[in-house]
Amino acid sequence: MNAPLPSGLQDALAELGADLGPALERIPIPAYLIGSDGTILWVNDDLQRLLGVRVGESVYSHVAPESREKAREMLATKRLTGKSTHYEISVLDGAGRRISVDISSVPLENGSCFVGVFGLVTPPGRLQPKPPPALEPHLTPRQHDVLRLLGQGSSTTQIAKSLGISQETARNHVRGLLKRLRQSSRVAAVAYARAHGLL
Repeated sequence: MNAPLPSGLQDALAELGADLGPALERIPIPAYLIGSDGTILWVNDDLQRLLGVRVGESVYSHVAPESREKAREMLATKRLTGKSTHYEISVLDGAGRRISVDISSVPLENGSCFVGVFGLVTPPGRLQPKPPPALEPHLTPRQHDVLRLLGQGSSTTQIAKSLGISQETARNHVRGLLKRLRQSSRVAAVAYARAHGLL
């Protein structure tokens, strides 16, 4: 009579007398292990080559600014629900270039206590780093000031007062900023700026 088949991963590994660790080191897809606070505890060679990640760093130091909130939310989701997550974010390679990736990750638990995350990073078929959004489009220091004030919800009058300029000049600066960002409204400009790391 045949022995029953293993019922789960741990049973299957025990049946084989195998350890999954060495296989994960060699898996040909970027993989990582982080602690519950986001500290990088382990990366395989593929992730090291892709991003230049080092053990002991915060995982957020390799996430593009516009994706950090989402990355924090996904970690919190795993901590609170114990469920796996799959999402797309932008990460930074060793030269600071943006790469869009898919992250598939699962919470790790010691008993019922959340202790960290294991994840796989799936880069696009061809890695074509994007330029940092702050460089495209290029904003003048005055345009950055106007954008910052728009992001705070300032009116034209408040912008003029804050910058010590006339309301007409403030309106001209806002129009110039909208044109530079290729947006049709103040709200759209602020949303664009937040999504592209300009605010």
